[in-house]
Amino acid sequence: MSDIRVAVPNKYNYIIATSTNIPLPVSGLNKLVQEVTMAIITRPGQDLFDPDYGMGISDVLPRTASLTTDQSARADVAKGILKITEQIMQNQSTVSLPADEQLQSLDLVDVQYDAQNMGWEVIVRVTSAGGNTTTTNVVVRA
Repeated sequence: MSDIRVAVPNKYNYIIATSTNIPLPVSGLNKLVQEVTMAIITRPGQDLFDPDYGMGISDVLPRTASLTTDQSARADVAKGILKITEQIMQNQSTVSLPADEQLQSLDLVDVQYDAQNMGWEVIVRVTSAGGNTTTTNVVVRA
């Protein structure tokens, strides 16, 4: 499993690294990865200013996996990735951002069910307009 470079808001809405309580600025490709991750986990309707924004990965994936649910989950996640790719690109088109903070492409690498941990792992490849690429994992527990 690769490292997850995602910062999360704490209870005071400061962006913090998941292992500390010290607010940290996020920039470049890491900021883009954070934006993609937030779009993946945000449920449509959660953002009052853009009710259609987000994928809501926990609502897309079933609680457990079988051959049929695994194939269906992959298809549903792929559709969601296309949706948030368009949303992020549209949102970024109205602001001036450094090339490494602009999304060029977002590709689904894999969707796997981990029976031991009873959760899904979604792996996506994020490519910035600056040409830098990284993969990130989003883990969804049942």
